[in-house]
Amino acid sequence: MTAYFGLARPCWALVVSLIAAMAGGGCTKASQPAPGPSAVVSAVTIGDFTTPAIGQTVQLTATAAFSDGTRQDVTIRATWTSSNLSVATIAPTGVISGIGPGDVEIRVAYQGVADQRSIVVQRAPVPPPSYVIRGIVHESAPTAHVLLPDVRIEVIGGALGGQVFVADHEAHFQLPAVTSAGFALKFKARGYDDAQFDVVQLPRDQTIDIGLVPRLVTVRQVFAGDLGPACRAKAQEQVSFPVHNSGNLTFHSWWLPLTGSDPGGWSLALYRGNELVQAVGADCERTDCDPHVFTVFPTLQAGFLYRLEITAALCQPVTESGVFRLVFSHPN
Repeated sequence: MTAYFGLARPCWALVVSLIAAMAGGGCTKASQPAPGPSAVVSAVTIGDFTTPAIGQTVQLTATAAFSDGTRQDVTIRATWTSSNLSVATIAPTGVISGIGPGDVEIRVAYQGVADQRSIVVQRAPVPPPSYVIRGIVHESAPTAHVLLPDVRIEVIGGALGGQVFVADHEAHFQLPAVTSAGFALKFKARGYDDAQFDVVQLPRDQTIDIGLVPRLVTVRQVFAGDLGPACRAKAQEQVSFPVHNSGNLTFHSWWLPLTGSDPGGWSLALYRGNELVQAVGADCERTDCDPHVFTVFPTLQAGFLYRLEITAALCQPVTESGVFRLVFSHPN
């Protein structure tokens, strides 16, 4: 057997045949067997497809079966028709387009043999509306003007459950859009009590206002018994505390009711080490000493030990106990 370029004669003939086939039909995959000369179409079938919604298109296919057992794709050779062009149209290539809601029959015919499918065209599903939750974080009253940047916001439950967000440098925050309620936001900041906001309903975008309560230092002074001549009885208290974060020191004060007596007054002196920073006070015989008298000291500096000296007095004798209470707050 003679070899050509290393190939045996039968193999070389096969190569020549393949080259000839490629030259005639191009580099395509093998086609389906052609029906015989006397074969006739026995059936035409529309392939499975997904019904298009309004505004959508879907490619349909048609396959013809012949009497000799062969099958061929006749999608682009067949004739396609729609029974209701206001519901769906069909192109000569078999592409169906959803036009409007309703029932329609799609028919394909090839060499006198036909198939048809009844479909219902509907509107495309409308995605659920989404809503944005945004807001601002600040201290609670009476210092609601103090903004709190970098607050940690934890999402509990819902599609965003487990994710954590942080308020920006202007104390604003915004969550990614959500489509349903049923979750909670927990706000956390050092030196403040945690706050939680429950998202129960989402009728619209929400802008929420979150006030965090500073953790409080409480000083309590009790007066009891006969205090003697007017304004001679006094009570004093000191409280020292380190400052870890710069911020305002706020306090509010009130007297609990005392039978047969008027409060005399109070004074506060704030020291940084041994240096007096500021002193404030009120004479309750001359000024308003009703509950919720608020005072804000200057911004305290981090890294120092501060001391408050509190003095309170009653100006008339009493025979019952009374309480003068100061509540301080600072974002430590």
